[in-house]
Amino acid sequence: MGRAVSGRILRLPSFAKINLGLDRLWRLGLGPAGLHPLARRIGADVPFFLLGGTALGLGRGDEVYPLHRQVRAHVVVADPGRPLSTAAVFRQLDRSLTPRENSHTIYRFGSRDLEGKGMGFPVLANDLEKAALEEAPDLAHQVRRIRGILVREGAVSASLSGSGSSLFGLFDDPQRARGAWAALAAEGFNAFRGHTLSLDQYRGAWRRSLGHVGRRTR
Repeated sequence: MGRAVSGRILRLPSFAKINLGLDRLWRLGLGPAGLHPLARRIGADVPFFLLGGTALGLGRGDEVYPLHRQVRAHVVVADPGRPLSTAAVFRQLDRSLTPRENSHTIYRFGSRDLEGKGMGFPVLANDLEKAALEEAPDLAHQVRRIRGILVREGAVSASLSGSGSSLFGLFDDPQRARGAWAALAAEGFNAFRGHTLSLDQYRGAWRRSLGHVGRRTR
């Protein structure tokens, strides 16, 4: 049987919490903007966690901008148990994804968001999925099984997460998300259930988690 874990998928990561906590404890006054250069040095994904919510990442993903529309959804993540090397997946990435083509895609994406038309679930896609399956052809069967369960149980969108190998499904109904979570576990997959946090919710969680630090510095 798989392992089913319920809770928030997007937990406040310890490295970001520690950085902001020390900033407040030592009264450095840097804030998220001042900590951004340090976050970029730690890893390309780290700056996102100084912002949170639904955001657009450019460059290596370390240039992060909040989006007009915040995705609100119930999330189910399934781990097929087949680790993948991120570096190897990127080496497999299709060279036809030229900068000019990407810039046009990003321009259309950003324009739709500013007009209030963006961030519907169907816009989600992952160009790394093809590369991931080329790197690990044996993973294809598991991906089909997991995606099939997510879609069957009512996922509005289902995709590979990052460079893999986990997959996630977005649901607008918590009952359907719970059903997918249980179905995946019954098929032997490690399954996790949670929900997204909007930018405001994420900032509120920061304030609550760092509140005790602020009290100690008074």
